[in-house]
This record gives sequence, C-alpha cells and structure tokens, in this order.
Amino acid sequence: MLYLCGMDVNLFSSMVKELLADTGVAVIPGFGRFVVEDVPACFSDRGFTLNPPYRSVTFSLSKDSDNALASIYASSNNVDLRRAEEIVRDYVSALKAELSSSRTVVLPSFGQLRQAGLGCIVFVPDESLSIFPQFDLLSPLSLKSRNFTAADASSVSVVPETRDVPAESVAPGHSGELPKIWTAVIAVAVVLVMLLLALAVLGRLAPDLIDPLLYDADQLEILHKTL
Repeated sequence: MLYLCGMDVNLFSSMVKELLADTGVAVIPGFGRFVVEDVPACFSDRGFTLNPPYRSVTFSLSKDSDNALASIYASSNNVDLRRAEEIVRDYVSALKAELSSSRTVVLPSFGQLRQAGLGCIVFVPDESLSIFPQFDLLSPLSLKSRNFTAADASSVSVVPETRDVPAESVAPGHSGELPKIWTAVIAVAVVLVMLLLALAVLGRLAPDLIDPLLYDADQLEILHKTL
C-alpha cells in the first residue's frame, strides 16, 4: 500500500471521491483527471429490459493541474496549502511509479488504475462504488414473462407508499417534506413506469405499431418468421 509523507492510498481515494461528489471532476495534478459522466436510461435485451440512468466515473491522462486535492488535504490535516501541494505532488509521483512497476494500483472502495499499454491507463470502478446514493435506488425493469392487459395497467398504482410520521419526530425547522432531489427522482420513476405500462399494453394489443420502434428491419423479419 502506497504511503508517503502523511498520505496513503485510503486517504487519496477518499479525497478523490469527495471531489467527484462535490464538483464531478477530480484533477490529479500532472497525471490525469477523473470525471463523472451521466449515462441515460436505455433499453436492452431486444427492448424487454429498461436500464435506469446512472452516473459513471472515467479516467483520462492529462497534464492539468489545480490545488483542489491539496485544499482538501490542508483542511483535513491542519497544514498550510503550500505544504499540502508538495505532499500531493510527491504522492502522485509515487503513484505513477507504482503503476509503472506493478501495472495495477488498487484504490480502496473506489476502483483500480491499470496500465493497459504505453500511454494508456484504464480505470475500473469498484463494484461497491457509490458516489451518488440516490441512483442506487434505481434498478433495471424487465418486461419478460409479464402478460399485461389494459385492465392490469389501469389497476397498477404508481403512487409511492407513505407513512404517517408523528409531528414530534420532525426536526425543528423542517416541514417533513421530501427533499427536492427525492421529489424529482420519484417523479421520473412514476413517468417511466407509466410509459413502460403503456408500451407493454400497446405491445400486446398492437404489436405491428410497436415492433418497428423496437427492432430494425432484419430483426423484424426474423421475428415474423419465428412467429
């Protein structure tokens, strides 16, 4: 495990994740940058599975430099910014040397940096990586083995479950309402469910109308032959 001048790989990983959560970008001075990318919802499995939107983290080599990491280190370790910049710079140099020799550097609870070739470094996110917990609530929705009918669609309730909360359990200064981000997430989820239900019903009642939207010409020809 890399350790140098009061910096170790756990602290380094923690600071990078903090920067990504705050700004969506974490510059590693003179080495590269981690960037958060928004991935939109999409269909897979021939249109039978809806994958929710999520946010991924990518890495690219870059000579960019700023003092964002050093600022976090200085504030959390009670050292001046100039000294923090020196520590970060020396640690990044050690990180690059370790990556060059072992070809893989593990960043705990964050991911791995891998030397994939000359001038090519790949970042592999950790399976447990969770920088934006609000996206963890979303999961793929499968339409397979679901015999939806118009009656089924009209009977499905998409109103989120609510529970009565005693007045005294609400913290002072709060009205007990959901934060705006949760309200937005719930609203998006409701719209997606309604669209999926409508698509499923139309797919059963009018496949000739829906199939051209889900498959290309070759797939349609194979599908019709199968049927």
